[in-house]
Amino acid sequence: CAQGTPATGKSQSAVLVARELDIPYVNIDAASMPDFHTAASQLLGSGRGIVMSHMPGRLEQVAKHHAGCVVEISDLDHALPQVRAPLADLFLQMLETGEAQSATGAMFSCANLILFFTMNLPDGVDEQVRRGLGFGRGPSPQEVQERVIKEIKRLLSGAFLSRVGRPIVFDPLGRDSLARILERAVLGAARAAARRLGLDPERITSLPGLGAGLLNHLQGNVVSFGARVILEQGRSLAAEAFCRHLPTLENNRDGAWRLALDMEGSLVFEQCQKE
Repeated sequence: CAQGTPATGKSQSAVLVARELDIPYVNIDAASMPDFHTAASQLLGSGRGIVMSHMPGRLEQVAKHHAGCVVEISDLDHALPQVRAPLADLFLQMLETGEAQSATGAMFSCANLILFFTMNLPDGVDEQVRRGLGFGRGPSPQEVQERVIKEIKRLLSGAFLSRVGRPIVFDPLGRDSLARILERAVLGAARAAARRLGLDPERITSLPGLGAGLLNHLQGNVVSFGARVILEQGRSLAAEAFCRHLPTLENNRDGAWRLALDMEGSLVFEQCQKE
């Protein structure tokens, strides 16, 4: 169970676990399910009706067709109350017995699935659990985790959390981390564009500290939204700069270029001097 404010790397961690284990990754968005009937049909399949009309659910398909799989259940805490409680009970059964029951009544093993619950607390509670009292220091990491545990127990039940274990709390990303993410996004997007045009992407580098400089020129509300918005902003800035400098880049295909900032804080391509 991974808890934290949006865009702090919870889902990306699930993807990295799957990549490290060399197994598939599947996402189930609990918040998008309008009622438990829909949720049960999607996860466990449709019930018997017309002959040969049964369709297996996503959990059954994943469990039966893969030797192992990371299944991320995202935003279970944001699901509607009439969906959240039955879903929590379903996953509690899977964690308890290692099995689930399909819509046809047959049991299937889920022992080859790694369940990865990612959540952020609704109604501004994410910020509240990290807020101190008065003008004193903020809560310690241990205090934040205890507050998170209390909230998850209230939303999903203590029995559910006892099977999952103590949640991994993802702290909001600091400016240094966001600056590195922004710099990698800009450089990655510029190199991808160069590759599509037949240019050597390795000839494009970035000025040290480029991410920090760009971050200082972004609006504060953009920075506060975390890594996801920063990534999109960086890719957009790289695309704009690449389009502006495209004629120059194409006329000097063998040149080496460095991403930097001009006096106005705009992203530019500087030609590197030959040694």
